[in-house]
Amino acid sequence: MGTIGVSPWLLYAFGWAETYSSFFHSSVQMLVYMNCFITGFLTTFIPRVTGTPFATGVEIASFALMLLGALLFLYQQAWVMAEGCYILWLVLLVVFIVRRILKKRKEGLDAGSPPIELMWIPWAVFHGILGTLLLILGQLKVISPLVIRAGKPMMEQGFLLSVVMGIGGFLIPRIMGTYRPAKIPFVHLLCAAGLLVSFVIEGLGYLSWGYGLRALVITIIFYATGIVQRLGGPLALYAWLARIAAWMIALGLWAAAFFSDYRVAVLHIAFIGGFSLMTFAIATMVVMSHSGAGERLRQPLWILWAVICGIALAVIKRTVVIFYPEIYFTFLGLASSLWIITAFCWLGFMIPYLLKVPEGDEFERMHEQVKRQVVKP
Repeated sequence: MGTIGVSPWLLYAFGWAETYSSFFHSSVQMLVYMNCFITGFLTTFIPRVTGTPFATGVEIASFALMLLGALLFLYQQAWVMAEGCYILWLVLLVVFIVRRILKKRKEGLDAGSPPIELMWIPWAVFHGILGTLLLILGQLKVISPLVIRAGKPMMEQGFLLSVVMGIGGFLIPRIMGTYRPAKIPFVHLLCAAGLLVSFVIEGLGYLSWGYGLRALVITIIFYATGIVQRLGGPLALYAWLARIAAWMIALGLWAAAFFSDYRVAVLHIAFIGGFSLMTFAIATMVVMSHSGAGERLRQPLWILWAVICGIALAVIKRTVVIFYPEIYFTFLGLASSLWIITAFCWLGFMIPYLLKVPEGDEFERMHEQVKRQVVKP
């Protein structure tokens, strides 16, 4: 999905396509590629944390159908239909989570209130649905098309940033060993309101202020959850990448605030160096631990060094393009090529682990070890 999303720049740069669509590119990356990762992670994470059944075949097929539908409609430039599939995907995600929470409570397995960081998950869904509805109404000209200026970033950034602050704020400090229970839950509530307001400000045309508030919100949450705390010992490379990715997200948003005229370019610090790098880091942890190879995560895997190099070069190529307008599309093509090569190298390395299914006892033992690390109080 990610390869399809970045392919327009590669095809256009090398003369293999006559036109390109930046809307297609951003929509595939945010609505399909990133959400494939989120689907896989949450359908594993939620059942494990709640002790409830994993996703059924019907649920997995439903998620896949909505994401594939969104991709096909985007390819046909049927934007509204694609966005409708995205809303349905969000609804399915809510149903999946709520069903397992209710099942846990029905069976008397409720161990107390969930971590405060997870309040960001419903807030993410709220941003996703509200932003998409505003975008659709603007595209159909039911209301002023100006709402698109708030709706599209709310749909894309609002949803993903909330997921990062929720799941990332919960998971990353635990794998880093810097987690500390939230002493001031009100901070999360105040920042949640601030995130929503930032899109309103952006929609009104005050781009620097909108991105500045958004950057401030995510910086505060990263500090409050322990992502930016001083480390007490050595850290596995995948955990370092997750931490660096969080910082890149914050850096990209601050850059957009201070250099709003170049926000499209500098936001890719957050998109490529942040969201994309985080998917590689967390996916490496999930795949290798699920295959029974969790011990290898303590080693500096060569593929993660390859990911670092590939992502760093892609970020550089994508951001410095503002200084070389005469070769703008050449740089975009190179950046997309670097990302695709990195992604396929990572996938090639992971295929043996994806195909390996450990024995039941080994699988349960491994999961209990990971759960004690990640879900400890």
